Amino acid sequence: MRFWMVSLLAFFLVAGIQAAQPAPPKYSTLLAQLQAGNTSIDYTAFRMACAADEHCSEGADPDKRHTMFRSLQQNDPATVLNAANAVLQGCYADIDGHILAAAAYGRMGQPEKQQFHRAIARGLVNSILGSGDGKSAATGYVVISIHEEYSILRVLGLRPTKQGYGQAQGHWFDNFEAVSLRTGKPVPTLYFQIDIVHAQEMKAFAHLQ
Repeated sequence: MRFWMVSLLAFFLVAGIQAAQPAPPKYSTLLAQLQAGNTSIDYTAFRMACAADEHCSEGADPDKRHTMFRSLQQNDPATVLNAANAVLQGCYADIDGHILAAAAYGRMGQPEKQQFHRAIARGLVNSILGSGDGKSAATGYVVISIHEEYSILRVLGLRPTKQGYGQAQGHWFDNFEAVSLRTGKPVPTLYFQIDIVHAQEMKAFAHLQ
């Protein structure tokens, strides 16, 4: 009888602990905080919430993304900004959208808005760089989209020359051979953990069946 009572008490204690754990923040909640000017949010939580949100995880319009980069090369900050805003409307966790919005605002003489988007881009980049060291499949940078991989490569000043894909130790990964844009020399292979991306692709594939 005493064992049964102890077991029952343990069950309720565990259940109480589980019930007390807060639910992960929603994308819409963190988005509202960011857009209100709070650039000190948890960017990893924001990215994970984005990955779980159907609207955000769908990503940005590829045409707008292309326009954004092309207009930067053409020194057309107004068009860059319009395209960047469209990209961010589709996914506010898009690193390139914030980097290019910051660049456009800088060229348009609006330093406060430039710093706002720069702070968000820095938070998103640091979230990824803090998720691993990128040196192996087991310690790859954790990303929620393919766009994040190329954003990180650009931030690190690398040009990819060859891409690989595989699974190791229970995780899916992409790996890139790359060269430094500064020196032109090859750098050690860079790894990204893409479990979230792979799950999204499998889900989209299942819906086609």
